[in-house]
Amino acid sequence: MTILLGLASLLASLVYGVYFCKQPPTTLKTNVKTVSVASLALLALVLGTPPLLVLALGFSALGDYFISRAGDNSFLAGMAAFLMAHLAYVALFLSYGEPAQVLQRWQWALLLVVLAAGLLWLIWRGLGRFRGPVIVYTLVILSMGLSAFSLPAKGGPLLMLTGACLFILSDAVLAVEKFARPQIGRAALAHAVWSFYWLAQVLILLGVLTA
Repeated sequence: MTILLGLASLLASLVYGVYFCKQPPTTLKTNVKTVSVASLALLALVLGTPPLLVLALGFSALGDYFISRAGDNSFLAGMAAFLMAHLAYVALFLSYGEPAQVLQRWQWALLLVVLAAGLLWLIWRGLGRFRGPVIVYTLVILSMGLSAFSLPAKGGPLLMLTGACLFILSDAVLAVEKFARPQIGRAALAHAVWSFYWLAQVLILLGVLTA
């Protein structure tokens, strides 16, 4: 069962990344994208990982479902689902970490805040009606990043920390792709978003399993 779920996630991720990544919305595209992380959520459940991880992966799969569909309302629903996933990750990381570690890594925390502010400045004009939701989402993902800085830089927690950083990077690239609308390299950005995102989820899962 665990092997089948792992293979289902890997296969769906590869098919989505290679073929569907830049295709227009279709039911098949939505299903393939959703299966890639829903399989990880089921795998986490079967392996008896903490409920917070199962929730985070489950909300992420729900976010994938909505964001792969057409329309602004679907995108907003996807943002809401991912916001819940990040909140679950905040609680998960804090359960494995030491809050004092964040203070010891204040330089990295400050860098994260500065980069988030710079990204908002870059995409601000293109946000339109998304300004409010994006600000809220940015604050939540910053909280997720800061909570990840509480994790020890060794063993399973290091994998979780790496996964959290890749998740933030994926969201940052997605924001540039959607709201800054660069004229060149958009296909490469879409592939980068997906690669960073799926690998982030896998690393967090592996980190919990080996912590």
